[in-house]
Amino acid sequence: MKKIELSTKDARKMYGKDKVMDELLLANFTKEELTEHKLPESWEEYCEMNAMLYDIANVRLISPKKYSSSFIFKQQAERKLYLLMKEYNNGWVADWEDNYNVKYTIKRCGKKVATDWCCSIYHFPSFPTKELCDKFLNNFRDLIEIYFEL
Repeated sequence: MKKIELSTKDARKMYGKDKVMDELLLANFTKEELTEHKLPESWEEYCEMNAMLYDIANVRLISPKKYSSSFIFKQQAERKLYLLMKEYNNGWVADWEDNYNVKYTIKRCGKKVATDWCCSIYHFPSFPTKELCDKFLNNFRDLIEIYFEL
C-alpha cells in the first residue's frame, strides 16, 4: 500500500474533472473543502450567486436626494451589507463578549471610511481577518458610504 499526500489546494484543482478521482477526493476531503468559497464582488453578483434570495433581497436603492430623510436609503444599504457580510464571513460570527479575540471592522472617520480592529466594542460590519475586511471595503465602498451617510 502506498500513501499519497495531497494539499487541499491541489485537491481543489483536481475536483470535478473525473468521477473516479472525485470519489477518491471525497473519501479524504469534505465537499466544502473541495469547492472554493467564491466571494461576490458586487451586489448584482451576490444576487446571481443566490438566485433564490434575489426576489427577497434585491432591494433597489432609491436616490436619497428624492427624500428629505435618508433613513430609508440607509436602511436599504444596511440590509444589503448584512447579507454580503454573512456571505463573506462564511459562518463566522463575531463574539463581542470575548475581549481577547480581535475583530476587524469598517468605521467612519470624519468624511472617510477605513478598516480598523477592536476586541469588545460592537461594530457593524465585522470580519475575522483584516484581508477580508479590506476586500469587503474595496468591493462595497458605495454601499458602506451610504450606510455611514457620506
